[in-house]
Amino acid sequence: MSFKVDAEIADMITPDDHNALHAIYQHRCLNEQQLTRYIYNTRDDGYNGYTLRRIRALISFGLIEVHEYGPDHKCVFFLTYQGVQYIRDTAGRPMYHTKERSGRRRYEATAGGLWLPDTMLDHQTRLNDLALELVRRCNLDPSCYKDNLFASNFTYAQPDGVLELPERDFFLEMDMGHERMVALRGKWDHYRGYFRSRDYQLHRNKPVTVLFATENVSSLSRRRRTVVKSLSRTSMDLLGPQFDCYITSNEGLEEIMERLVLGHPGDYPRVCSLLEEQHGVKFMAPPQPPGTLSPDARLCVAPDGSRFLFLDGSDRPMSGIKRIVYFGQERQALGVARLLVLVPDEEGACVDELASEIRPGPEVCYVTEKRLQRRPFYEALFQFDQLGNRFRLSGPGPGGLIFERHQRRVRKN
Repeated sequence: MSFKVDAEIADMITPDDHNALHAIYQHRCLNEQQLTRYIYNTRDDGYNGYTLRRIRALISFGLIEVHEYGPDHKCVFFLTYQGVQYIRDTAGRPMYHTKERSGRRRYEATAGGLWLPDTMLDHQTRLNDLALELVRRCNLDPSCYKDNLFASNFTYAQPDGVLELPERDFFLEMDMGHERMVALRGKWDHYRGYFRSRDYQLHRNKPVTVLFATENVSSLSRRRRTVVKSLSRTSMDLLGPQFDCYITSNEGLEEIMERLVLGHPGDYPRVCSLLEEQHGVKFMAPPQPPGTLSPDARLCVAPDGSRFLFLDGSDRPMSGIKRIVYFGQERQALGVARLLVLVPDEEGACVDELASEIRPGPEVCYVTEKRLQRRPFYEALFQFDQLGNRFRLSGPGPGGLIFERHQRRVRKN
């Protein structure tokens, strides 16, 4: 081994210390709150200062160092040279490849390679918050996560982080609100290059779901509008079973991930029951099995005989927007059915429709759970025009719209 701690220090490194050092390496840096919540949580009750004592011990051993940044003196912990050597000696796997000509070892990361400039530390901290919480809430193996530094198999896509699961890869993107439209469009171009790459076509060929976290912004709705517009203008054709994207805050993505991976029920099953019990709607297609990663869509019949394809858009997946766009083609196979999309609220539906620059026909309408609870069936259904005006349906026919309100001002950029 190239480095060994002396016997006295080795005896003082606890199993939690070992996990902490490997987690700092895996995520490039961690702060005290992250170490407390995810590593030392079984011994730190929030009052006994156990995490801080272990951090001080690891600093005294020369394995980690503290780095302060920003006007608020926030701090993170990086591995030292000796800390990286400890990782290499205890990883249980080769952490290098040998150059053919020289025979020298090239390690996957050094202490200097893990280092990040101060301007990137808030971004990295929020990314680490998301990755650590997703692993915890979904009971995943921590080793399934790779930071961008270690995600060599995903060079073309260049995500900030990757959760590699057996059936699907989840790409993490942390957006702090700084990137403009040009940079966002370039990001989606990288994804196009990834799907076209020989490595993906021959060796991976797994579906990809992008969890696009938007943090540090004054208006999540306004930022989502920009991201949706950048994606719809560059990669709408990619969306489908092999590629989907969710755009919201860290907390929202954590709940979505639980539903996708663990099969936790969301709003859709509850609203299906509401339609059956309160509005007399009958469903013709069975529900999809728990954990299905494509949006639910069930064919149903209203009491007057009108047929609807009821689509789950409660988590606002980008694939749902594409399905709205191409519903005219799908409708031919469904006969005279119309598309009914479950959305969390009227404002979100309007933002996505205007930002993605789609113009749904009269056969597409939206509904929310709250409207179904308070109104008759057809009065609960609504549509938008290209100016952002909201109308509710007056009856089963495609016409007969009644103006409700001006939902949103149209922005052109």
